[in-house]
Amino acid sequence: MNYSLFSRFQGGWVGSEIVEHCPKVFGQDTTRLSLSGSYSLTKKIKFCVLKHLITGNSPDDLRHLREGDWAGDKFASSGEGMTEAEVAVMSLPLILYWHDQPDLLDQGLRGLAGDYLRESGSVAEVLLWGQSMAIALQGTKPRLGLEQLHHWVVSHCPQLSPPLESLKTALNRDEPLSLSHHQNQGFNAPASPIWMALYNWAATPEDLATSLQRALHQTPAPHCTLQLTGALSGVYNSLSSLPIAWRLSRDLSPLLEPIGALFAAWSGAYPLNRDLSQEAIAPSGHLQSRPQLSVISQRR
Repeated sequence: MNYSLFSRFQGGWVGSEIVEHCPKVFGQDTTRLSLSGSYSLTKKIKFCVLKHLITGNSPDDLRHLREGDWAGDKFASSGEGMTEAEVAVMSLPLILYWHDQPDLLDQGLRGLAGDYLRESGSVAEVLLWGQSMAIALQGTKPRLGLEQLHHWVVSHCPQLSPPLESLKTALNRDEPLSLSHHQNQGFNAPASPIWMALYNWAATPEDLATSLQRALHQTPAPHCTLQLTGALSGVYNSLSSLPIAWRLSRDLSPLLEPIGALFAAWSGAYPLNRDLSQEAIAPSGHLQSRPQLSVISQRR
């Protein structure tokens, strides 16, 4: 579907935040989803990154976010840090803001990972996540998107080729990614939330609700898997893909207001406080149609 880019921004943002409500939305036992202390911290950092991007857009200035207005929160003991999935979660505003500028996106993700990723972590997986989100924001079909991702991996992070092949094998066989792992040793450990989110999206590309239900039953770190699945499927399917019962049961405006300001700041064309319901900017590489115009490239 040719959803508006603004709706994709909204879908990714709200999709990543629905994690707190997933058990209630789908009637699941809340004990299955444990929101650890890292969830609260990554959420705070994610909002801090968003606030920074709205008010200033230099990748270099993203450093030392720990010294912001939430500095009283204990981050981690010396030598510790966040997992790749946690860094991917909190990088969502950065990915949305620089999705169409690969060099700045790479710079921003590396800077964020450098500040927060644990010493044994893989920056490559964080970069892979940024590429995946940028591809989904363009509305690229998952199978085609995975091929684009393959070309990027070969050129930039060849060490990620085995797990990517495992993921593609699982999809082609219509089997769980964990089973494919045992048959094709592309993963050194159980698939991380980043890979699981990619699998959930590609396995049920047009159905965010089913993708989230898959994530509820996966390990490790189900809350990270849910956040990443919601973000990736959300940017692909837009705000309209969110479960209807959940959308009708609450006021989404507190969540939509900050992402509207981020979109306005990214576009450079709208005031931060403007109602963007009629925004007219299409994803990169796409020509936005206009009903009052008829040009050759818009004819079918």
